[in-house]
Order: sequence, then C-alpha cells, then structure tokens
Amino acid sequence: MMVRIAIEATGCDKGFSIALEGARGALQEDSGLEPVLVAGKDRLPEEYSNLKEIDGIALELAEYTYNSKDSKDKQFKSSIFRAAEMHKNGEVVAFIDSGDTRGTIVSAGRILGLMNHVLAPAIPSHWPRNNVLIDSGANPESTPENLMQSAIMGHVYSKYLLGVDKPLIGIISNGKERNKGNRFIRESRRLIEDRLGEYNLSEFYFEGDCVTELNGGQVRVTDGHSGNEILKTAEGCLVTSFTVLFEKIKNQGFLRRCAAKYALGKPLKEMRRELNYENYAVGPLLGVNGNVMVSHGKSSPEAIASAIKITKAYLGKNINERLGEEIEKYGVVELIENS
Repeated sequence: MMVRIAIEATGCDKGFSIALEGARGALQEDSGLEPVLVAGKDRLPEEYSNLKEIDGIALELAEYTYNSKDSKDKQFKSSIFRAAEMHKNGEVVAFIDSGDTRGTIVSAGRILGLMNHVLAPAIPSHWPRNNVLIDSGANPESTPENLMQSAIMGHVYSKYLLGVDKPLIGIISNGKERNKGNRFIRESRRLIEDRLGEYNLSEFYFEGDCVTELNGGQVRVTDGHSGNEILKTAEGCLVTSFTVLFEKIKNQGFLRRCAAKYALGKPLKEMRRELNYENYAVGPLLGVNGNVMVSHGKSSPEAIASAIKITKAYLGKNINERLGEEIEKYGVVELIENS
C-alpha cells in the first residue's frame, strides 16, 4: 500500500530544491512512498510553476509560503495550511513541515484541532541514546498542567515509538533537591507526583527534578521556550566541540596526527554518525488530531529524506491512539475540566 505524505516545500531555510532532493532520495530508498511537495507560488522556482509533478513526485501549489508577519488571510492561503487541509481531507496520511514551526502549530490547531482533553500540543525531540526532550518549542508559555501532559506525551513517545521499556521521566531544573527550581518547576513536580501517586502506576517512572545526566532512555520535560533554547544550544555546542577537537588534532605534529588518526579515526567516525542530527530529523506535534511532523528549518536533502522515512515508521505505531488512552488512564480529564 502506498503511503502518501505531504512535505511543505518552500518554507525551509534553503528553499524548494532541498525539499525536492530530499523527496527524491526518500523515493529511491522506498518505492512504497508517495511524497507530495506542497509549495507556495511566491517562493517556487519559475521552472516548476506550471507542473503537476516532478520526476514522479506530485506537486501541490498554494498562493503563499507561511509568514507569521502576514495577514491571517494570506496565512490561510499558505502552503502549510494547504498541507493541513490535505491531511484533514484524507488526501495524505501525514504532513511534514521544515519551515516556520509556529505556522505548523497554528495550521494544525485551526484545521485539525486538539485531541480530547489535551490543553496544548508539544514537540518531543529524539536525542542520541534514545533520550527525549519535550517540549522543544510548541508551547512556550506552559503551565504545570501542560508539563503534566508533556510528561505523559514523552512517556508514550519514548515507550511506543523508540521502544524504551521503562522511560525515566524528569523535569529539567537547576538541581535535584526538592527546594531547587522556581515556583513553576516546584508546582509542576508536585502536580505530577500527586497525580501519579493517586494511581500508583508502576510503569511510569518519575524522578522529580533532573539536571544533566542522559544515560539513555530518559525523558526530560520542560516548557517550550526553554526546550527550544536547550535544543539549539546543544546543537551549537556539538558543532563547536567537533570543530575544536579537529583543530587541535590538525595543529599537532606529524607523528601525533598520525597516532590520533590511527587511535581515534574509527571511534570519531562512529560518534559523528551516532550524533548526526539527520538521524533525528523530525518530531511529531503531539496532541493534535492527526499526524503532523516538525523538521528543522535548516534541513539538508538527507535530513528531509530521513524525516520522510521516520514519518512512515511513526505512522505504524498508532501513537495518537495510545496517547489518548494514556491521558485517560492518568486521570488528566479532571485537570482539564477544572482548569
């Protein structure tokens, strides 16, 4: 059965050609895919403006590419809104956006709506060693109730998509002691502990506040503003670390450079492969009625191809169904009714 996935194609930093090359790469690897590029006419290269498909890849046009500064009328006619409409109408089974994340959230919320009893969506980011950061940018003004739901979302994502049997959940704070963290952190921790305590759920492992240890299979919960800052800072630190390391090796004498290449060549190659962001190219917008995936604005063709591949795998895990069940099970309905 063909899997038809829409990719918003003109919002990413490097333009339409990146999305096109990524879709070509994904199709070469998996003939069971049917990618659809959804493009705004305002940023589509002229040579493609009258085409319905490119190399067997369908092309769907909208008037504009989403811009948060545009009027609502222009936003509603944008490519990301068109992709959301296609998903709502059953024309595609999912859509991927690598442009303006805010546009994805707005279009998904307006056209698809939130799942029952969900206060706000959240984006989990898959980190090396099957660690998860949530929220990575969907909801910058979170409440303790939002963090409670993010903990549940992160648990579902880690357990049922990444295959972690017992994800360890913790709120990001400046220390593990119970008096650490601001009022928001302390109230969020108490809320989660109280709710989980009521249900005595042995499969939900919550450690309270966490700091920096990422030993694998862990879910780190924070608000969307802090999470997005952490994600971007981590990406920058990773690039800087590799740059400094290779500069130091390059500046050594000939014999030391040869020794470093011999001793470190294979481990460093494996390390770069494991830490390559293209392996973690996309994350779902959890909590909406549909399969909405958020990719990085600076995505390369390889990252777009990886995002399509990951999206197909995600579709087979019934994450939304499991999430609805978990929210009901953990007694969050009462929180929504009383909020």
